[in-house]
Amino acid sequence: MTVRVRFAPSPTGHLHIGGLRTALYNFLLAKSQGGSFILRIEDTDQERSEKKYEALQMEALRWAGIDWDEGPGEGPCGPYRQSERLSFYKKYADRLIEEDKAFYCFCTDEELAEMKEKAVKENRPPHYDGRYRNYPKSEALQRIAAGEKPAVRFKASLKSFILEDLVRGRVVFPENMVGDFVIVRSNGLPIYNFCCVVDDWLMKITHVVRGEDHLSNTVRQLMLYEALDASRPQFAHVSLLIGQDRQKLSKRHGVVSVDHYRQEGFLPEAMTNYLCLLGWSHPQEKEIFSQNEVVDLFDTTRFTKASAIYDLEKLKYINGQHLRRLSNEDILKRCEKFFPKNHPFFDGSNSWKIQCISFFKDQVQFFNQLPGLLDDLFRIDSRGDDEDELKAIRGLESTPVMATYLKSEIERLLSENKAFAQKDDFSHWMTHIKKELKIKGKPLFKGMRAVLTGAAQGPELVGLIPLTPLSVLKDRMKRY
Repeated sequence: MTVRVRFAPSPTGHLHIGGLRTALYNFLLAKSQGGSFILRIEDTDQERSEKKYEALQMEALRWAGIDWDEGPGEGPCGPYRQSERLSFYKKYADRLIEEDKAFYCFCTDEELAEMKEKAVKENRPPHYDGRYRNYPKSEALQRIAAGEKPAVRFKASLKSFILEDLVRGRVVFPENMVGDFVIVRSNGLPIYNFCCVVDDWLMKITHVVRGEDHLSNTVRQLMLYEALDASRPQFAHVSLLIGQDRQKLSKRHGVVSVDHYRQEGFLPEAMTNYLCLLGWSHPQEKEIFSQNEVVDLFDTTRFTKASAIYDLEKLKYINGQHLRRLSNEDILKRCEKFFPKNHPFFDGSNSWKIQCISFFKDQVQFFNQLPGLLDDLFRIDSRGDDEDELKAIRGLESTPVMATYLKSEIERLLSENKAFAQKDDFSHWMTHIKKELKIKGKPLFKGMRAVLTGAAQGPELVGLIPLTPLSVLKDRMKRY
């Protein structure tokens, strides 16, 4: 059996992380089995569906490294937009009516509301009461010919159904769980559960991986598969995503569209790494991995039943780990768009920029944090966030002595047409200050930092100072 899976988003908004996780799981399952990943657009909600959202969702998938083997415009089982498949749905709805497995329903919205209200008062499930279930087809057709527009309802099977779910195990749907349900609205547009079954059947889908919240839909779909005498796929209902307060994810948990994370500088490698772990466990318990590293290991037996807690801080941590996996050259290329225009960093040589990236990358989780750190290489005045500590250090008796010496050393290097000090120069300064000026311990380390950087805290000086232009160091010395 060739594995065929699908991701079927509705183009009614931006792609969110829950949808991206579903797409990722289906994509990885297909690739791990040498199968096909199909993108199907469920756009029968005419009022809310928009082409721009379809394009944005497709762009978000490609950003995450998830591409499809079949989809809009390509593949043997198309078309892949439901709005272009209405003839299929009509064909099979008509067939169900012809076989007395579905019927025309002329109930108004008001009648349906009264029906539901009565059932609730009588402490019964609010199922359809069956008033048109056995309505003569000839009379229904006469009403349709006269201009009435009925819905089409499926005759719910009066028996229990069993689903052997790849994640949930055996799930039993008892008899009378659902009543006769609509498969085609009175406006002629089909309902999700009906479209889903027809499309999965005709597109030869073998596995359906989706969120646990879709489990309640499944009994209707099992009825339809049986009524159409269609082969049904294997189902895997993966765990729900929840916040740390164990509530359903929302914006208050920091959960927004995939496009937002993209604009904020999250790496696609980190996003898919993190989402993969929200409901699936790595067989070697690895926490950091790429899609390529996990494809051969991915299978449905590693799905977990427990709800997955979405933790934005963990996502940020994983992003930092993936950032540091990149080459310095790649980081340099990717981070440029996060710098202000005309930033002095770009005036330096390529080798110097690479050295800067190598030094600072361990201190960041995102590319947009680099400009702030690199500003320290060009800032003349103090940062202003540690003035009290800085004032105390400058007040030490040894600090002006040290500043006088360092000022002369910087002037010397500049006179030799040097643009930067070297690590050997810095080591020489340290040795001279210790042995000749007799300054050690806190006065030495704190004093050097205050004099050379204008700050009381910061990165390791032996790496920072050789990256700082001597002209900047000279300007900082003017305060002494």
